[in-house]
Amino acid sequence: MLATLLVLTALADVSTPVILPTSTPATAIVPFDPWNAQPTAECETIEDLNPTGPLFDMLDWATPDADIRATSHLSSAVVYTPGPGGAPPRDAPGAYVLQTVVTQDRITTLKTLEGDTWDVATVDDIGLWSWRTETAWNTPRSFTQFRRMGQVLMAPRKARGGFPGMRWTNCDSAFASHASCGAPARYGHLGYVIHELYGPYDYEPGWGDVRGQILKLVYFYGCATPDTASCSASEVTWMSQRHGMFAWRMYEQRGGVWTLTAAPPVTAYVVPGVIRESFPCDAEVP
Repeated sequence: MLATLLVLTALADVSTPVILPTSTPATAIVPFDPWNAQPTAECETIEDLNPTGPLFDMLDWATPDADIRATSHLSSAVVYTPGPGGAPPRDAPGAYVLQTVVTQDRITTLKTLEGDTWDVATVDDIGLWSWRTETAWNTPRSFTQFRRMGQVLMAPRKARGGFPGMRWTNCDSAFASHASCGAPARYGHLGYVIHELYGPYDYEPGWGDVRGQILKLVYFYGCATPDTASCSASEVTWMSQRHGMFAWRMYEQRGGVWTLTAAPPVTAYVVPGVIRESFPCDAEVP
């Protein structure tokens, strides 16, 4: 492993993001060499775009209620046994599934029935922080993670609703890709990373078991500047206060046009059975 990476992963202190009032333009963010520079507060900015909008506890909205997590997972499509006394719903063939595992300082979202495809975020008093994801589906020994915990803000603990209500930007997106549970095999960065929170949206028929209002968290990456118009890709996540993150879609931008590239159904059913995480590597790979 590169000595530089060993030094930088030891820098675990997280600076509190700068809160910018609506009337103040966002602080200009100057890119820096991701492997040879100390992150600064100016690299993380939060813009409050709707000062009178409602505040949401993002940990609450990102995770299903405890009774759902303890006994069930979410599925985009289900099969029922017809007739009186039929069996509980089960996953339909080809359905997208989500299981959220919550610990004191971590949220793990499992995306396959085998539990071998996942997103991991860390949690502290400041917010939810993106950390680790699979390199490819069903390959738990290969993964990509940011160079340190508390690096890329997924969501503040308290975020304001609107259309959008808040925007937060980060320029320190350096990551390392690991293969076969080994040392990093590749290094890279995502350019500027921008998140925006939209909502609340009112309930729409067709969401399965999801009821009530929802939020949409939009994640832009591959951005050349701190402006969403410069981003190459985005991912939209649907959130329900009771069901947590329950659907997602991915987009690419080419020539100023956003194109849908992955379109799982925006629906979720509660299905009995807990999916167990499969991560065969050491618990903390440097």
